[in-house]
Amino acid sequence: MLQKDISVNKMELKIFKGNSGKKLGITYITVKCENCDKEFQRNLSQYNDSVKKGIRFFCTRECCSEWRSQNLIGEKCKAWKGGKAKQVCDNCNKVFYEYSSQKTRSTCFCSRQCKGSYFSDEMSEKWKGGITPLRAKIHALYLSDKLRTNVMKRDKNCVKCNSTKDLQLHHIKPYALIIGEYNIKTIKEAKECLELWNESNCVILCKDCHIDFHKVHGQQGEYLIEAFNSWRYFQ
Repeated sequence: MLQKDISVNKMELKIFKGNSGKKLGITYITVKCENCDKEFQRNLSQYNDSVKKGIRFFCTRECCSEWRSQNLIGEKCKAWKGGKAKQVCDNCNKVFYEYSSQKTRSTCFCSRQCKGSYFSDEMSEKWKGGITPLRAKIHALYLSDKLRTNVMKRDKNCVKCNSTKDLQLHHIKPYALIIGEYNIKTIKEAKECLELWNESNCVILCKDCHIDFHKVHGQQGEYLIEAFNSWRYFQ
């Protein structure tokens, strides 16, 4: 509850000269913190404005955060939209719960794996004959995200120019060569190919350096580590 019936404790705490040279005083009022009941003082004019706007009073930011975490959660919050709603995965029929704000499409899935399976399985009504290239499917795997994240943590920036903008993952031994060398034709084979997910075969390059490398070595590139280091350090 907002404090409406509070006895005003007027005190001239600060004295200073205004533009006219006259001494001006600031009137304060004693209020209680909504969270810890500690008494503190607030400028009277600011207090009156706060009461009109329905603003609560707290002695510190910590008290404000603590009060909000205890009183503005769930149904008590104005932004409450019903919490997590029961959903059924369209792929495996597993029951799970998610916030209504997260459901942006007519379909829903309990995991990324179920979503991928639903749109790629030949038995699915969404199947379009396997028109998605294998490389695009491999790039969409969670293993690709994990690989990029780990290499990014290791290199932190472009290994050639130290830029931190437009960073991209580069395979020293080209992606296509690995797929061809191991005759990978399915997603399962791609997941089981250790060299495809080998972090030591990857580095981080900025967009400009990545383009420059492929201008020198083509799209397939020269996969020997000596050739890459020659470009990296001497070109």
